[in-house]
Amino acid sequence: SLYQLLKPYDDAKAALVALLFLISPLNILNVLITTDTPLILFAFLSAAALFRALKDDSLAWYGLSGALLGMAFLSKYFAVLLGLGYLAYFIFSGKNKQKTLGFILLYASVVPFVLVNVYWNYTHCWDNILFNLYNRHEGDQWSWSKVAFFWGAQLYLVTPPVIYYLFRRRAELVQKIVGSPLVLFGWAFVLPMAVFALLSLKKVIGLHWVLAFYPFMYVLLFVWLSREELVKSLKFMAWFSAAHLVVVAAIAALPMETWKQHRLYDGIVFMFEPEKIVEQIRPYEQQQFLLATNSYSSSAIISYHYGKDFFVFGDGSRHARQDDIVTDFREYEGRNILIDRKSAPDLMEYVQYFQSV
Repeated sequence: SLYQLLKPYDDAKAALVALLFLISPLNILNVLITTDTPLILFAFLSAAALFRALKDDSLAWYGLSGALLGMAFLSKYFAVLLGLGYLAYFIFSGKNKQKTLGFILLYASVVPFVLVNVYWNYTHCWDNILFNLYNRHEGDQWSWSKVAFFWGAQLYLVTPPVIYYLFRRRAELVQKIVGSPLVLFGWAFVLPMAVFALLSLKKVIGLHWVLAFYPFMYVLLFVWLSREELVKSLKFMAWFSAAHLVVVAAIAALPMETWKQHRLYDGIVFMFEPEKIVEQIRPYEQQQFLLATNSYSSSAIISYHYGKDFFVFGDGSRHARQDDIVTDFREYEGRNILIDRKSAPDLMEYVQYFQSV
């Protein structure tokens, strides 16, 4: 899609940019199936559809862009930032009646998808809203280390040679993108990143937070960098990504006991040796024990490998409240419960709930 978008402007540069994106670490290592994957897909397709709408002056493409933005929104709320990027582009660009109608149609096309989300929240105790606007922000404090982590992560994602070339061309970056037909992608990248930069004053901005907007940065590199600079960046990226794969392969080849002294060892065992844990648990189910863990992620992992749901017992984490939707503790009165934990418990956490522990 990236190549097809850029091909009409310079076939060779389009191929270089697409290849640069394809072999970047965020693609090579992006093997996790999470909500970020559909967000990245639908966000890029939405922006590409809007670009086509602007080029063809087509209301149908505006509507499609809005529908794709709605699907991105159902994937993850970060899609709101892309919608704000579109709005900023509209405000600061030239306007006509058709373009204004197109943007109205775009945002109107998002509304049905937003209503689906509102309805789900209304019928599920507003769980999404509470988690994203309240739970995940409890205890956040201002810290320079969070700011440093954010900018360090961007240096890693953009990569040092690209940073170097952009710094060399810093005086002409704004002028080149403003005068380009691809200026929409500047707003689609810069505005969300500016919001994340502000949030980094109090919030740890994870690497995955920004991934949906990084394809737009590669569109900007098409505008900013020469063919020679793209070739040199591509050579660096090939070695850079290869080094990642070597490290991952080396870690995977090490025996489990290598990590025995590491503070995350219990979680590593739980993640990579679940079948051995399952073998230890099955006899208890035969004794009519109900099955639980003390965290939402643990329950999700062991439920998958065991083939039966494990509920969350206790406070869990800010993620564990999803379990409240499907768990009614009144049904468990008088039952025996096995709680599978990664580490030894403080028994005082449990004595108030059981006749014996």
